Amino acid sequence: NGNQRGDSVSKSRASEHFPLRHFALCGLCNRPLTAYFAKGRHGGLFAYYRCYNKDCASPSSIKQSVIEGAFTELLLNITPNEQYLTEFKAAILEVWSKEYRNINQARERASKRLAQLENEKASLMSMKKRELIDDDDFAEDMERVKTSIKTAKQDVADCRQEEFDIDEAIAFVFNIIKHIPRHWEGANFANKLKLQGLIFAKNPIFDYTTFLTPQLSPILQQKSGTMPASSTLVAPRGVEPLFLG
Repeated sequence: NGNQRGDSVSKSRASEHFPLRHFALCGLCNRPLTAYFAKGRHGGLFAYYRCYNKDCASPSSIKQSVIEGAFTELLLNITPNEQYLTEFKAAILEVWSKEYRNINQARERASKRLAQLENEKASLMSMKKRELIDDDDFAEDMERVKTSIKTAKQDVADCRQEEFDIDEAIAFVFNIIKHIPRHWEGANFANKLKLQGLIFAKNPIFDYTTFLTPQLSPILQQKSGTMPASSTLVAPRGVEPLFLG
């Protein structure tokens, strides 16, 4: 392997300079790659990735530009086409429509139950004013009703539909998906990691020439020629924070 692993490794912390560190896997031993800065003869720092497994037969180090260039090429290769995204949007909207109906039905049931309990509470207070119920029974029934009302209110809150435009949310995500390499290259370190996590179901493997096509998130499985079943999809709530945080 030439130089021993670790030669001229800078002790500087480089955690936010290497988005593929501990994410990309070595193609020879399947262990995560680490990364480091090496000092040049004239004091400059040069960025490298390497396999952390000292017993691996992989090269001692690979330039950061080589690995991240290959990763960008992988992103380009897995970017879905417009037709696939159109079909996928239809599948998402179908799932969302079903979920929306289920949430509305659950909320209607919870609201009806809450109204019944509020009426029961009012009835108890009316009976108490007219002295149609003794103090002990009133206190016991009122405590029961109040506890039930508290539970019913929580049920209504749990069923409350989140307020946002589903078409706008899908458009936001798909705009990123249609331009994955550009968004990854332009993102800061934290958002690079978030984007990597969204795209890949399993860590990609680098064989020291290219990245092998890994298992992808369902939304990016178009290269295999299959559309994800609607049963595997969920409504895309909270997608914006993935890229805005």
